Amino acid sequence: MPRLPEVYKYRSPYFQQFVGDSSGRLRFTDQTDIFEARLSVKLTRELRLSIEGLNLFGEPRTDFRPTMGDLSQNLVYGPRYFIGLRGRF
Repeated sequence: MPRLPEVYKYRSPYFQQFVGDSSGRLRFTDQTDIFEARLSVKLTRELRLSIEGLNLFGEPRTDFRPTMGDLSQNLVYGPRYFIGLRGRF
């Protein structure tokens, strides 16, 4: 029987100072809400097929410098998909 757990990840806004950078640059990263899904199906006694989707809705990561509201970058990674086949012999 296939298993299909859906995963929701939330990361609250956070502050990060660049380590080893003498300029003292600061970065604030906005919150992110990411949805993922995984499907795993046992095809035979020895074979299992798995499909995984990450960041299904293409949630971007937004950084601000040096204070919230001062947009630095908006990174859009888009969704990623993986397919795997595992066998036991």
